Amino acid sequence: MSYSDITIKWATLDWEVEQSRSLRRRVFCEEQQLFEADDLDNKDAYAQTLVALANHGGWHDRVIGTVRIHREPGFIWWGSRLAVDQSFRYSSGVGAHLIRLAVGS
Repeated sequence: MSYSDITIKWATLDWEVEQSRSLRRRVFCEEQQLFEADDLDNKDAYAQTLVALANHGGWHDRVIGTVRIHREPGFIWWGSRLAVDQSFRYSSGVGAHLIRLAVGS
């Protein structure tokens, strides 16, 4: 499927959060085998999720990238769990765009 463009945004809809977590499982559990069944941890309870959405014909079609940001004591913000779908890793700039939104937020 060909995508017309990519939208980088805060995850605001349930399906965006669900697909974000699914992408994280694929990347961190299946591909990299860093975790067994899931990569969720206590930070997910308060972290904000950012997503990259592939658009097809003007409609957001699927989550192709994600990162979470969370504040730690002392008002320091951290980004973690950056994941990009394999087919978008090397030419789309999705990871860099997610990092820009996270840093700018």
